[in-house]
Amino acid sequence: MKLLVDANAAPADKTTDGVDNSWGEHYETIEEGKAIALVRHEAHLAEQISYRARGNPFSIEVGEAVRLDMNPVDAPHGILITSIRFGGGRSTSYWCTFRGIPAGRRWRTSIDKIAQPKVEGILPARIDSPGKYKYSYLSEKGLYVTVMPFDLDEWSPGGRSRAIRMARPYAGANYGHHMPLLDGTEVALIFTAQDPNRPVIIGSLHDSRNPDLVNNLNHTRNIIRTAAQNEMRMEDNDASLPDMASFMRMDNGLIAQFVSTQLAGVIERQGNQWVAAQGMNQGTLTLDPAFLAALNKLARVSTSLFPSGDARLRFELRGVPTPGITDLKLISSGQQLHYFNQMEQWVPFEWPGQGLDNNAQLQWQTDEAGLRSTMYAQGRFALIRLFERAKVTQHDNARYVLSWTPEQSIGIPLSVQLRAEGGAGPLDVLSLRHFTLPARIFITSTAKDGPKNSGPNLPPLPPGAIASAQKVGVPLPETHR
Repeated sequence: MKLLVDANAAPADKTTDGVDNSWGEHYETIEEGKAIALVRHEAHLAEQISYRARGNPFSIEVGEAVRLDMNPVDAPHGILITSIRFGGGRSTSYWCTFRGIPAGRRWRTSIDKIAQPKVEGILPARIDSPGKYKYSYLSEKGLYVTVMPFDLDEWSPGGRSRAIRMARPYAGANYGHHMPLLDGTEVALIFTAQDPNRPVIIGSLHDSRNPDLVNNLNHTRNIIRTAAQNEMRMEDNDASLPDMASFMRMDNGLIAQFVSTQLAGVIERQGNQWVAAQGMNQGTLTLDPAFLAALNKLARVSTSLFPSGDARLRFELRGVPTPGITDLKLISSGQQLHYFNQMEQWVPFEWPGQGLDNNAQLQWQTDEAGLRSTMYAQGRFALIRLFERAKVTQHDNARYVLSWTPEQSIGIPLSVQLRAEGGAGPLDVLSLRHFTLPARIFITSTAKDGPKNSGPNLPPLPPGAIASAQKVGVPLPETHR
């Protein structure tokens, strides 16, 4: 920080040295600040040397320079009286005490810091514009005009306040985050150093006229919506199994309907899987293998997860003997596998469970410690999340071993075996993690690469393939148009 003015009334005085800085007084001019700084320095010098005396003189008064028979070394010109106190009475003779400074110095009283009005706390306000603008009313620097609820004066349009900055979560040189506020939006103001001339918008608020987008009815949603209804929505709730079924089911799911209608003649269904139609993958139009593989992954999971329409996975769990583990419990929605080193038995499970409590957890006991609990999960997919944290090893075509190591320092795994009625059961659901359906359906060969199949007599594309390619905008060679 750089001082604008500096004043020293006694530059030759080497007895003491000090600095008195005053900031934030907001003088009208630099000259005014310099004059006040000089007076304050002289006030400090006036207090540097002082005298106090007691006696019974009647003739002294404040402002008088008194000479003594032997003037002090620091006051060769006498003492300037700055204050007097006197008294007396019937039982006490007249007395007088006085204070003074060397008469050669200027007398200055101290000037306190200039009092400024202060605004404490947070104040409400609303964004203002000259005429209820449809879009945000901003200055050339991106600042706002606001109006206070208690400001009832008449102002020129758009002139109810000075231009005010808005605090943002991210800002800098040529980068930042700014979603403009519109006329009438309620905001919260604070004032830097409580200075009324330095307001800052710290946030915008919903109110009774403009209710919040997220409330107790949709508390799992995260929504960003602009005034023009451009919206970004993120859902924290677990996926809806009926919604998943409406997309994934092989008989009447939305994806199956799209493939059967829009890609007729390109992809066809054989049992529970999708295959390329006869005559595809010849010439310059080729079905993308990644798209077909993704469809079959959905088909495999759908067959396992929705065997009769509703989501239902039936599988069995069995404990695995482990040295050091004396008791193991796996609990999920009222179902429980309890293994304590007895004869291993398969215990039937269902997912989703029939219980009202959607949670899953592991409990175990070692031969050196008491009962412990770990890996607690909640939600509709609690059991799936528990399996996600396990190390999965395929034992044979029908069985899998799931192992957890909750305490790495001990290194003792908790293991169970899993077998399902079809496929990998709940482990098939895990294959949908980070799943995306490829946007590209066809791969087209370029003239540089040459035809996909260089045989002399290539069979023509099926009419359905040509129609599907035209629907999705894939260019066809001249011979197939």
